[in-house]
Amino acid sequence: LHAAGIKLEAFGDARIVRAAGPGKLLDTIDRAPLSLYDLVAKGSIGTTSLEYLQIISVARNAALVPENTGNPATDTLKPISDFATQLADAKVFGYADGYEVTNQLLKDSPALATFLNGEFRYSLPLLIQNYLLNGTGLNGQPRGLLNTTGVQAQDYTASTASAMPLVKAVRRAKLKLNNIGANIQAVLINPEDDAEIDLMQDGEDRFYGPGPFASGTPTLWGVPRVLSQHIEPGTAILGDFRQMALLDCEGLSVNAFNQHKDFAQRNLTYVRAELRAAQVIWRPNRFVVITDGA
Repeated sequence: LHAAGIKLEAFGDARIVRAAGPGKLLDTIDRAPLSLYDLVAKGSIGTTSLEYLQIISVARNAALVPENTGNPATDTLKPISDFATQLADAKVFGYADGYEVTNQLLKDSPALATFLNGEFRYSLPLLIQNYLLNGTGLNGQPRGLLNTTGVQAQDYTASTASAMPLVKAVRRAKLKLNNIGANIQAVLINPEDDAEIDLMQDGEDRFYGPGPFASGTPTLWGVPRVLSQHIEPGTAILGDFRQMALLDCEGLSVNAFNQHKDFAQRNLTYVRAELRAAQVIWRPNRFVVITDGA
């Protein structure tokens, strides 16, 4: 895009696009709402694959130990805690998106540069979020959380009349994570369930929650609610999402190509965004998948 006078910059959660040229300067700051992509840890990887240990469970046997006297018959042995692991692998996968645009539009329309920048920074993280959750680990896909062994489960029976069974199930899932000392970061829910929770009312039509005029991040049992269309209605995931990581192999790059003969004849440019990354799940038991067991 530099050939079209477009510069892409990133400053944390604030994305700025500058379209420079004679008399052209457009700065747009876009702060997206919190998403699964924002929650997971970010890192880097220097190889195309990584074999690592997932921590499945920990047996803590810490104890108060009296002072020993040196008598093997009466001395107390120091306790030994234990943990269970399983071997997992993380492979680097490529994620890409692109648009065909005319050369004239790239040169003359700063708004188009803003649009493309926003689209790439929306579509690629959206795609990655799907595989973070639903990747099968087969047929060229990474393995997502919903297909990982060691994730805890919480069942409930859904009701067509109220979202209360789901709300109670989230609290029971929170107890499971509290019992193992997990640092609960968020609860991931489908937008339809989020709406039903907001609309819950008592017998006098009073909202259980803060109602339609609330502001700020909505919570459930003190845990931030984060929306995702990549889980089915009736399903929720509670956990410490920093136990998942996206390891960057090649950062997001945006390039423009018009070398193809057909493109040159028609004054077209293919604008492509691409990144390569691996995903890991360090501690699966730090997540509880809440599903309708009916």
